[in-house]
Amino acid sequence: MPLYLDEIYFDVPGKDGFKNLHDLIGSALKDGLPPSVTLKAGPFISNEEAKVILGLDIPDHSTTFGVFSGVVGKGLAAKRRLTPIVDWAHFDKTMKERKIGRIRWRNSKARYGSANRGVSAPQ
Repeated sequence: MPLYLDEIYFDVPGKDGFKNLHDLIGSALKDGLPPSVTLKAGPFISNEEAKVILGLDIPDHSTTFGVFSGVVGKGLAAKRRLTPIVDWAHFDKTMKERKIGRIRWRNSKARYGSANRGVSAPQ
């Protein structure tokens, strides 16, 4: 299951900006997402900027291009950041399989010498 954190930044000019954002996301949820895309978390809205955050299962993220480019073309969204993510259990399993433990710092003086004022080698 290829999971993505989808952050969509919106332009919200004028008094109807947030209403348009609300209507757009509400419509997408009601009418359906692009083919084979499944909402796994959200939508969430940032309280610091005009941004909607979604957790999506996207087998082929190219299927979202047409929809998103249409939103950008209409001037509703400014940009999008699509970040591939895995759940913690998968990360934990990977770390155990690779037997990754503490990092051993070799030549730590060379890495953290006098050129790095105030920086000491990890203990």
